[in-house]
Amino acid sequence: MKQFWGTRRASARWLLITFICGVLIYPSVHLRRGHLDADELKAFPTALKRTLQISAWLTIVGLVWMAITYAFINAI
Repeated sequence: MKQFWGTRRASARWLLITFICGVLIYPSVHLRRGHLDADELKAFPTALKRTLQISAWLTIVGLVWMAITYAFINAI
């Protein structure tokens, strides 16, 4: 993914991080698809893995709240 998106733009770096978060949140899916090796998952630093997972869930919650707020404002 790094070769596909690059690393110069902030949006490319953000997409790369969100892809990594998705791999860490749902590793079984990515293991089956071949995006991830089981040894790579075991070797990933635990503290960083936990931080990325929390960050991804907070991003999802924030997006949901933004959608709810947008719908509420448009309903008024």
